[in-house]
Amino acid sequence: MLTCLQSNILFEGSEDHLCNERLQTVHVLFVDTEEDSFLIDRQSGIVTLNGVLDREIRSEYNLTVKVSDVSQTGGHFTLGNLIIDVLDENDNEPMFEHDLYNATIAENVEVGTVILTVRALSADEGLNALVTYAIDSGNEHGKFEIDGTTGGIRVRDALDFEKEHAYYLTVKASDAGVRPLSDTTMVKPTWLLSLTENRVPRTPWWSRASDSGEVARSQEVTVKISVVDINDNAPRFSSHNYTIIRKEDTPLHTLLIQFNVTDADSPGNGPPFTFSMVSGDRSGFHITYDGALTNTIAFNRKVKETYSLTVMATDSGKPALSSEVSVTIIVVETKNAPVVSSPLVVNIISYQNAFPGGFIARVTASDSDPYDVLEYSVAMDTSQAFQIERESGKIIADPDLDVGSYPLNVSVSDGEFTSYARVDVEVQEVTLDMLENSAVIRFTELASERFITFAEIFKHTVANIIQDSESENIHIISIQRSEVNPADTDVLFAVQSDHNHSYLKSKTIVELINGSTSNLEERMLVAVKSVFGEPCLTDACQAGFRCEGSFVLDYSEVVTIATEAVSFVSARHRGQHECICSDDATCGIIHTTTSATPLNPCDSSPCKNNELCVPTAKGGYTCTCLEENDPLCEGASYTPLFFTGDSYVAIKDPVLSTTSTQLSVAIHTTASNGVIMYGDGEFDFSILEIEEGYVYFHFECGSGEAHIRLTQQKVDDGDWHQVAIKRHGNSATITLDGQYSSSGTAPGFNRELNLNTLVFGGNVPAGDKENAERPRSWMASVDAWET
Repeated sequence: MLTCLQSNILFEGSEDHLCNERLQTVHVLFVDTEEDSFLIDRQSGIVTLNGVLDREIRSEYNLTVKVSDVSQTGGHFTLGNLIIDVLDENDNEPMFEHDLYNATIAENVEVGTVILTVRALSADEGLNALVTYAIDSGNEHGKFEIDGTTGGIRVRDALDFEKEHAYYLTVKASDAGVRPLSDTTMVKPTWLLSLTENRVPRTPWWSRASDSGEVARSQEVTVKISVVDINDNAPRFSSHNYTIIRKEDTPLHTLLIQFNVTDADSPGNGPPFTFSMVSGDRSGFHITYDGALTNTIAFNRKVKETYSLTVMATDSGKPALSSEVSVTIIVVETKNAPVVSSPLVVNIISYQNAFPGGFIARVTASDSDPYDVLEYSVAMDTSQAFQIERESGKIIADPDLDVGSYPLNVSVSDGEFTSYARVDVEVQEVTLDMLENSAVIRFTELASERFITFAEIFKHTVANIIQDSESENIHIISIQRSEVNPADTDVLFAVQSDHNHSYLKSKTIVELINGSTSNLEERMLVAVKSVFGEPCLTDACQAGFRCEGSFVLDYSEVVTIATEAVSFVSARHRGQHECICSDDATCGIIHTTTSATPLNPCDSSPCKNNELCVPTAKGGYTCTCLEENDPLCEGASYTPLFFTGDSYVAIKDPVLSTTSTQLSVAIHTTASNGVIMYGDGEFDFSILEIEEGYVYFHFECGSGEAHIRLTQQKVDDGDWHQVAIKRHGNSATITLDGQYSSSGTAPGFNRELNLNTLVFGGNVPAGDKENAERPRSWMASVDAWET
């Protein structure tokens, strides 16, 4: 116990009871002058601590005290022993016998086995020296437990060397010390009486002391437990069974297979392995110590076609463990080279360079050897725009292919022989003029794959019917299953005149084909269900509007029709119509002295309840079905977002595709400058605006800005205009009123557009864009934003 300096020890009972009336002066002092840990006041007898006490060094002090008086009759003195016991306080941490404990055990040790005992001692005594033990960390899997009293560590759960071969536990030893306490104890000195005439009777003296006990103290130690591996895992072959294919002319002692074996045990219980043949046709084969299987006989299918073996691998453990595997050797005739269907012709239809890339064809090959596995690869591709899947032979094209021819050479290998296939890819351009003058033939119960094999017959027959065009001027634009009946096939095509190279009107094509469908059916051996041009129904528009329709290509859904010899790739086509104002009064155009300002033609809700009305140029409108998979447009009603004046909408953190964008808006304004749409990201942006009356779209994917302007037609004339944007990667196309288009590409390699904010409407804040002006007399209707 350590007691503070200058602490007082109350020393009582120093009164002379016999001679009290004669007592003049009493002096108290220590006789032990060499002891300087305590001081005593000569007058009061108060003992004061003069040094630091440590019970672990000295637990008791036996002091001799002399009490003397001075009286009229003479002086007297008395000697006595003052015994001071130093009490214990909790000032010593338990100390482990070792800084690190190590234990090594086998992984199959029984649960409950004590593997190690830790011991910690405290220099204190009593409760302060009572030590308890606990595992503080390292036992997250609960594999061990410790006896809190003895410190014995025992196994609590089964061990597995292959899962964990070493554990580091932190064991904590704590004593039972309590918070500071105080107490009073009696000190009974043993008196040594001097031979004086007056004896002072033995009187108890009291000493009061207090300890400075603290909270329980603790110490930690690391225990390393190493798990020793035992041979509890058998060798494992890389396959459950093996099938080996070899030709009849395989030379003797040819390596048939090199077995690959692993073992979860540690070295010594695993490799090196020994191999042996335990059953089967062992006489015809040999296996080496390292698992190489060779043939010792010549193969002859007439003698034996199939051999079976059981091979065993044994590890080096004690006791050793082993595994067995079945091996089948099949003898085949001399191998044949793969047979490849060649050439393969691929036609890709591209409109405004919007082809998004993807699967375009499949190379077909066969091999008469039943056990051969074929692998495909591109042997020659000067454009480096195509890849092929190694196992399936599917050809994948990059996006944004330019119009033109791409010759490819594809190799097909069976591991020994290699054959080659020629693939001719032709990217054909479709123009807006072709789409506006196209027609559709619907064939009854004709698969699209079958039609493309008859495509040339179709083109020759149509050319004969038209009589003003050769077969090479019959342009097939799109082939797809009919939306009305998937068993039927719709073919969208256009006819170019041999004389002036213009395209025949769709109405003319329909009339000519309808008059000669029997010729087409006879040549193609299939029934024609219908032929139609403009997709306008009789009740498509309300009174005062005339219907004008056309076909469009939707490259969000590319259709690939592939056979062994030919492949046709195009976007799905769909019809759209526009209701054009034919009567100003009926259409609601208000004439003034300066201009004619069209009202929104969609205000009268001219479309069906399940269609979307979008204003178009010339005061017209179009009804659009947003349910693409439903040709009847069944479903909920849709209303476009409509903005005037200062109105706009801002979307924070929009969920958009970063690789492609489609936007369609209808606007009418007399302002020459203004922002229609603004998208902003950390590094990227996308802006659609009117600049000096022209539509201007510019964007950046983080590696350079693309600038795309439409200068064929101004849009600040107060009429309704429809603007469409299609972006794929770092390339984009803008189209105005379905007639004018312009394309552009952002520089660099970045193809993803990341936007955090999207704003569009009547008056769009332009963000950081400089010199953005507020449009005047502004109206906008957002048709669709798709990603």
